[in-house]
Amino acid sequence: MRSGTQRIGRYSSKTALAQLHQIESPSPVLPGVSGYDTLARPAIWCRLPEVRQYCPCTAPVQAGEIQMGTDHHPSTAGCIHPVAVDMEKQSNTNLISALARRGGAATASQLMKAGLTKAELATGVVANTVARPARGLYVLPGASADLVLARRCRALLTCISAATYYHLWLLHPPEKPHLCAAHRRLPDTIADHRWPLAEAAGVLPYAPLKDVLLHALRCRPRLEALVLVESAVNRGEMTIEFLQRRLPGNRNAPLRSIVDQVEPGADSLVETLARVLFRSAGLEVETQVRLEGIGYVDFLLEGFLVIEIDGMTHLEKSQFKKDRRRDNRALMDGYLVMRYFYEDVVFRSEQMLAEIRGVLSGRVII
Repeated sequence: MRSGTQRIGRYSSKTALAQLHQIESPSPVLPGVSGYDTLARPAIWCRLPEVRQYCPCTAPVQAGEIQMGTDHHPSTAGCIHPVAVDMEKQSNTNLISALARRGGAATASQLMKAGLTKAELATGVVANTVARPARGLYVLPGASADLVLARRCRALLTCISAATYYHLWLLHPPEKPHLCAAHRRLPDTIADHRWPLAEAAGVLPYAPLKDVLLHALRCRPRLEALVLVESAVNRGEMTIEFLQRRLPGNRNAPLRSIVDQVEPGADSLVETLARVLFRSAGLEVETQVRLEGIGYVDFLLEGFLVIEIDGMTHLEKSQFKKDRRRDNRALMDGYLVMRYFYEDVVFRSEQMLAEIRGVLSGRVII
């Protein structure tokens, strides 16, 4: 053999040769394998060990290595044999699907439990299909930074860091990640929550909803915790009775008092905030009251003042007209009507309360 020429390994079985015989390729005969043609392309080592027995680029090299070809053919990168390419594409598809089912990030052990091999993981990295930001961690492009952090820390996202996943109302975005783990090795920059969990976690790195709410009750200020719990209760995904059972004893009495404030029927975060605001101001509040000829109103204060909290849909032409007709009917029936927006409840709450108190006391504050 001439200097610079690489030896192409023999095929490992007659089955492999039979499969290769199906592929037409007018080119020189493989050395030492009479009667079987190789491709008229560079002889390049396969990336996948399981592909080597089916590909004329076969050779005993490590997964991920690429060995350039012979003197007779120009060198290129990667195996170009059709069977090898198809199997490599299938390998990448399997890896992408497995990662997607796990939120875009997973550890090597999790992927191998799902049936993937070390070779498939290595191929995904070589092909730039996935990233490997840390040893044993595989990530798809665009994966959530918090989710990747949870995988890296071998932990679960919980409390307000899991609110978006469960579509819970969130008053403020998390100032730092909130995780819970069976170990005690989480960084100081992470809010660490207690373990064990009330329920087993699923495939994604999120604590079960029950634990997310319990962690929020112990971690967040009263109003933030209340809106999280109330959003889950109003969707029927949590019961007040369950939370009260999980918070026994005098030590948890303040947390049970938050749960006691939950009321079914609130349609949005802002309605919950407004109700708490009115009650804390000492006003008599009824929520979701049905008035004859008018329908349901958001709040009825002191038995005669209707408060409506409007969203952007109330500015649409048809809804705007409907609201005005409702207001007119309420005035005819002896009710007063005041309408506010999200910004009023969240950013102008004191001014809003002053206006409402002025109406209730019989005088309008200008």
